[in-house]
Amino acid sequence: MKLKIAIVAPYDFNIMDGNTLRPLMQATGLQFHKEDVTLFCLKKNKNLGIKQKEINKGLFSFLPNSLRFKNSAFLFDLPFLKKIEGLERFDLIHAHNYYSSYILPKNLKFILDLHTFKTNEVKNSYAQKKGLIPRLIASSAFSYLIERIEHAAIKKAEKVIVAGQNIKDQFIKTFKIKNKDKISIVNNCLDMQRFRKNKYKNEFTIGIIGPFKHMNSELLEHSIVFSNHIKEKIILIGDIDENDKNKLTDKKNIICLGRLPDNEYRKLLSEVSVILLPYFCLRQGGGLRNKLIEPAACGTPVITTHGGVEGFDKSLLLIGNTYNELMVQINRLKDKSSRIIIGNRLRQEIKNNYDFRSVSNKLIEVYYS
Repeated sequence: MKLKIAIVAPYDFNIMDGNTLRPLMQATGLQFHKEDVTLFCLKKNKNLGIKQKEINKGLFSFLPNSLRFKNSAFLFDLPFLKKIEGLERFDLIHAHNYYSSYILPKNLKFILDLHTFKTNEVKNSYAQKKGLIPRLIASSAFSYLIERIEHAAIKKAEKVIVAGQNIKDQFIKTFKIKNKDKISIVNNCLDMQRFRKNKYKNEFTIGIIGPFKHMNSELLEHSIVFSNHIKEKIILIGDIDENDKNKLTDKKNIICLGRLPDNEYRKLLSEVSVILLPYFCLRQGGGLRNKLIEPAACGTPVITTHGGVEGFDKSLLLIGNTYNELMVQINRLKDKSSRIIIGNRLRQEIKNNYDFRSVSNKLIEVYYS
């Protein structure tokens, strides 16, 4: 007998990012397998072809994005969020992110989906920022607050789904979870048919995927450093502040495209020679990034650091932990035949393990177990 499934994902689905893509692909996969699924969200997207229902926003939803977590519930919304109505009519509740558990009706059983370990992500990211005060406040007080909320959500959940073995291991170790079977692994996924194969042009170009502000502001600094040592074209893709963009006017080999529409973004991933993800900060807890599997789906080689490979097969990537080591990998991929060999392996890996049609089978297995 088929279950009536509700996926609770408190995001605006007109914005395609790491928050929305995971629940969207899960819902798409469930629908592909003829499951009855409804997506509960902050704002519907009429073009998705999936049943959606909007939920109430929190008391602070009027605040500008600069004062909120982008495309997610504001942390201080939690005590004021209204409970979602109508969930009692569903057989299974699949809630995304730790704060979703705060908007579910009391005593309602649910599965919690955590694609990142937010406690560790915040702690490791902000602890490496410049200045003593930001490090003390962000890495201690703020991460402690999130840890309490995140742990409480895990304890309330009937089952927990995570995006990789590394995230599962961190949860078990940090929160001393004895029942390891409570946590299941379901990969991030995408639709392979929407990513065209790289044609490996002779012209060598490097793509760096942002955003280039807030917690990712160091990516802009690294991009400028690489531009000083590379004569080839470097293309920056993602949100960037206008003031920071103006700093690039004298960098003739840097092209800043900003945030692109989805179709243009996917097209560009198949046209650049390589994608460079220079995460020198250890971002343990961030989980597997879509910005890694998306170019891989095109067969575009990915160069990154150990801080950017969380949750993925390292043998398929080119890794360096210093500017010099990354430059060696960049120069290696100037050879077209090397790009083709590495790119074909990446594309096959995504086809086998990250396409929504196969990943949704694992999700259905968790539901019915």
